[in-house]
Amino acid sequence: MPNQRKPTIDRFMSYVDIRDGHWLWTGGCNTKGRPLFWDDNSQTKVPATRWGYEYFIGTIPPEHDAHHLCVHKHCVKPLCLEIVPGDKHPDDITFIDRAKTHCPKGHEYTEGNTYHDRNNKRSCKTCRQEWRRDHKWL
Repeated sequence: MPNQRKPTIDRFMSYVDIRDGHWLWTGGCNTKGRPLFWDDNSQTKVPATRWGYEYFIGTIPPEHDAHHLCVHKHCVKPLCLEIVPGDKHPDDITFIDRAKTHCPKGHEYTEGNTYHDRNNKRSCKTCRQEWRRDHKWL
């Protein structure tokens, strides 16, 4: 009898360690530490978050990404994900940072007082202006 491959969902779940209500990925990752999974249908490695979400919940539009709502970047549990446009993916803003409403000096993170760098990391414009004023000799 030929060696038969496990069903894809069984292979996927064999890389999942269910702990504290999260599905932590134990399989391979890309260079940024994002979980990857070999998709038999497309014959390519795909984000494990996307594969799991599409299997359990439904299709993600091609121009969108699955984004974590929990603090575990290796979590692939579909209910810990939200679908966002790819150009709006807050990749480097952690769940904890998103929950903060004020900078460490107490300035509110508003649309007008928040700077997002090229990696979508945010900082306080008021603090940046104060630093520039105090360090104008630089």
